[in-house]
Amino acid sequence: MKKNCKIVEDLLPLYLDKVASPESCRFIEEHLKDCPNCLKYLDKLNYTLKNNKLDALSSLKKFLKKINFKIIKNSLIITSIILLIFIPILYFISNYEFTENYNKDINIAIRGNEKRWNFQFYSPLAGNGYATSWVVMENGKPVTLVFVTWKYTLKDYLSSKKNFHVSNVPDLDYQSLDLNNEIRVYYTKENLNKIKGALSEDLPKYIKKSTLIFKNNKTTTNLNCTLNNTQETYTFTYYDYNGQLLEASGNNAILKHLLNPNYYYESMDFQDITLISENAHEIMNLIKNHYTKNKGTCEMN
Repeated sequence: MKKNCKIVEDLLPLYLDKVASPESCRFIEEHLKDCPNCLKYLDKLNYTLKNNKLDALSSLKKFLKKINFKIIKNSLIITSIILLIFIPILYFISNYEFTENYNKDINIAIRGNEKRWNFQFYSPLAGNGYATSWVVMENGKPVTLVFVTWKYTLKDYLSSKKNFHVSNVPDLDYQSLDLNNEIRVYYTKENLNKIKGALSEDLPKYIKKSTLIFKNNKTTTNLNCTLNNTQETYTFTYYDYNGQLLEASGNNAILKHLLNPNYYYESMDFQDITLISENAHEIMNLIKNHYTKNKGTCEMN
């Protein structure tokens, strides 16, 4: 029996793991019926195996928990690093403003009447116009100096299309300016706050670094045209520096058609209409071409 007990003890681990052959299982079960020692050994072995499994399971859970904690921790660290890198980049793209170099595609329109002006920028690049102004005395006469600039963000740059973008200048939006003064508008890349807070004797250095883009010197030109023995005189008043048209008079039907064929003026006399953002030289050329095309003539004086 002792010999059989040794055999059974060797087979019991296989028996508990359910990998023993059917013949071995029958042999073990028959032996256990009459052997309390082997039965007791079976219980002890079974208890040990269960505890080992529980310990192994517990260790596995602790290991997985540590792994999960590390994954979560590393994920949080990586996310924080990404946020720390990209939030400033996004803020930079959306908010940091670059100053555009002045070029022929940037234009400025001066709208208004004898009391108030409104400055508008036209640029192929999306952005915003800014300005500041000074009144200085030159040869005993007041002169208004206006410094303007156009700024854009990377977001503006990436979203810009070929069409022009219009922006009122917030600091000069319908600001009261004395139109009896000579007014000069300079485009600058300098910091406008520095110019605004500069001493009057420092202004020449800012003027030297800037580009003169507008003066309010007015010119009046008459265009005498003849067609089919009928004479018409067209009179244009405009800023001679950039040709911006202020007023025009003449044959209402032709002017309405040439200046804006899609606009409905009703019965308003053209002399009462102040024209904005039109170039007088271009309009005069349109009129000349109209008369020449119809075998007429136009002379300027």
